[in-house]
Parts: sequence; structure tokens; C-alpha cells
Amino acid sequence: MTEIEIPFRADMAKAILEGRKSCTSRTKQYGEPGDTFQVQGMRLQLLRIEQHVLAYVSSYLYGAEGTNSPQEFEELWAEIHPRRGFIEDEAVFTHFFEPVDELERKYGDIEVI
Repeated sequence: MTEIEIPFRADMAKAILEGRKSCTSRTKQYGEPGDTFQVQGMRLQLLRIEQHVLAYVSSYLYGAEGTNSPQEFEELWAEIHPRRGFIEDEAVFTHFFEPVDELERKYGDIEVI
């Protein structure tokens, strides 16, 4: 288990802290399952990393991404990536995570990867 860094905008960090965001899609892979990272003092662990195209993320994972609709996710992605915008067939790495304290509550002190 390695401590890694994944940057988040303030609004997405808030969504994580409020329990509204449980994954993040990126153009590159950050870490491996089992790695941990922190967002404003909350320690999180990567559970799995899957490859998807943005259209899949927009259609099926927008809520887990912390947005309220596919359109909101697409607009957020385009804002974060202004040169490329939202390209529905662009391949991305979707990182699923959970707060470490939740994992410990569910599974005890065992290492969850």
C-alpha cells in the first residue's frame, strides 16, 4: 500500500467529504488498488481502477462522480479540459475509492485491496 496524490478541485473535494463522490475519472492512472490518498484530511483507499469511455462514465457513473446528471458531468469535464472538451469515445481510467474509516468499519483491521 502506497500513499499517492490525486488532485481535486474544491467542489469535488467537498463532494467527497460529503459522501457524494466515490470515483474519479482521469486521463491517466493514479496508483494501484490498495493505495491511499488524502482529501482535506480524509484518508481514502483506491478499491479498483477500470477503463471506460467518457460516454459510459457520463451515462452510468455521473452520480458516483459527484454530479447530478450526465449533462452536468459533461460540462464539468469540458470545463476541466478546455482544449479537448468532452469527447464521448475518449478512454479514461475510473478510480473507485472509499474512506479508510468506512473500510475499517466494514472489514476490521485487515488490509483491503
